[in-house]
Amino acid sequence: VIESDCLNLCFVITAKILPVVRNQHLLLCTLLICNAIAMEVQLKSCVSLYLLNHMDILEDPDNIG
Repeated sequence: VIESDCLNLCFVITAKILPVVRNQHLLLCTLLICNAIAMEVQLKSCVSLYLLNHMDILEDPDNIG
């Protein structure tokens, strides 16, 4: 009984994944685009945090050090 349930679960999971994996070019392009977007968002958030933490330098350039 347990083996049958496990096998059924494997079929369900495979049925959900197969359409995505079948079109490999689309999958690769989607992953590359999502990765580029994630890196851009990460870069912008890091720059924003840096600027917020160093706002006093931007307001008074003589206050460096």
